[in-house]
Amino acid sequence: MKEQKKRVPTPPEPQLPSTMNSEQRKRRLNYLYMKNCVESSPVVPIQKHWLNSILSHVPASLQQGKDREDLVKELLEEVSHDFEKSMKRHLVKSVLVKPEVKGLEAEDSRPLPESPVGLDFSRPWHQKYIQARNRIKANLHVTHPGLRTILDLGFFTFSKLLVVDLSEYRSKGPVECESLKNNVSLACAKTEEKLLNTWYPKVINLFTNKEALSSIKPDKIDSFYTCLSTLMSNQNIQTAQSWLSGSSTIQRIEAKLPDHVKQWAISKLKEAVQHHLEEPKKHFDTYVESFTWLVDGTASQQVETFLTEKHNFEEYTALIEQFHSLAKSIASLPRWAHFTMIELDCDDLKSGLADKAKSYARFLLEVLTTKHRKENERICTEFEMIKEHALRAPVTTEDVIEAIDFVEQVKTKGLVALKAQIAESKQRMDYLLDVFMFTSEDLALNATVLLWPKKLNPVFDENDELIEKAKRKGESLLTGKREKLMLELEKLSRRMEEFGECSELNMVHQVIA
Repeated sequence: MKEQKKRVPTPPEPQLPSTMNSEQRKRRLNYLYMKNCVESSPVVPIQKHWLNSILSHVPASLQQGKDREDLVKELLEEVSHDFEKSMKRHLVKSVLVKPEVKGLEAEDSRPLPESPVGLDFSRPWHQKYIQARNRIKANLHVTHPGLRTILDLGFFTFSKLLVVDLSEYRSKGPVECESLKNNVSLACAKTEEKLLNTWYPKVINLFTNKEALSSIKPDKIDSFYTCLSTLMSNQNIQTAQSWLSGSSTIQRIEAKLPDHVKQWAISKLKEAVQHHLEEPKKHFDTYVESFTWLVDGTASQQVETFLTEKHNFEEYTALIEQFHSLAKSIASLPRWAHFTMIELDCDDLKSGLADKAKSYARFLLEVLTTKHRKENERICTEFEMIKEHALRAPVTTEDVIEAIDFVEQVKTKGLVALKAQIAESKQRMDYLLDVFMFTSEDLALNATVLLWPKKLNPVFDENDELIEKAKRKGESLLTGKREKLMLELEKLSRRMEEFGECSELNMVHQVIA
């Protein structure tokens, strides 16, 4: 009994419909069939003149060529296909109404577009466009070919122009600010001169030509030149300084670092500077160790001590050459000393040390030249004394003998010694002519010293004439005295004879008388 109570009753058999097609399916299939019939019905194709009208709006240049002709043909076929498709869609929309059943959701249910009856297809803006274009053509001077020429002239001619070529200054290394400023000023002046001599005349010649302004009306000339001036002004590059000076609304932001950051940065900077200054200081110390004696008074003391002592010409020249060699060695040292952070320009230091060494050499040369001048004056004085003594006319026999002895002594001893002194003077002269600039008086004195030996030969000849003349005069005087003496002797002899005759006493008074 319990099993019978738990058993489920058997369900009734399902009732099948009289047909397998539902009403919605029938309506859907009927709509699709009717749509297919409408679409398969013949449609009037697009008219040929319509296609020609469409094609007339395409420029002829785009239709030329084999590939383009094929493309045009393909486009016309596509237009014809779209027209046929649109006509069939219009027929479907006009004849059939899509039922609201399942399975037709993808079908286009939008209504047909309204007929364009009553729409305004006029172009009232076209006339305004033509007027605006004509006004622009008359007043927009920037489209003038001359302004385009100016832009091309400025761009193609001076696009690569550098007012200041900084690469040259970078290759030179560190320079002084004043020197850099002067060089940049000169470069700017040269660039300005170049522009005034090349670009500016071309611009002037471009717009002084009547043909360039023939297309501009006389009442538009001022406006054209204003446009030209504006265009040329726009080519100027505005600098930051001019931008700042031209505005009063610039806001300045006070940005400060904390004190501990600044102190840390300063300490690090000092350490780096001290580290990078060690090698330059060592390089400077080499100059101090090698050449400090030139400027601390040691060299001056050596020169003064040398002058107080007695030295010959060779010792003077040796000391002078020592200073000259020192100056050359200083000048041969490298001008630049390159280090990690610093570059030393030693040119001023080298010049100062070399000039100091040359000053000592110059001072010694002046001393040597002064001694040379005094020695030449002494030699000339001795030659003058010899000349004066040789040309003194002898009066007595003793004077003749003295003159002969003097000339003989001069020729045998004095002249030999003087020629040796002249040879030494010539040796000094050969050296000084290479290292010292003589004055005209010194050159005349040197020439006089060298010519004195030749000038003595006429003096000796004249001395011989004076001696001969004195001899002849002495001989004539001696002859006269001898004749006078002979007369006196004859007279005395006659008197002696008379003494013999007057030996008698009675003749004594006659002898006495």
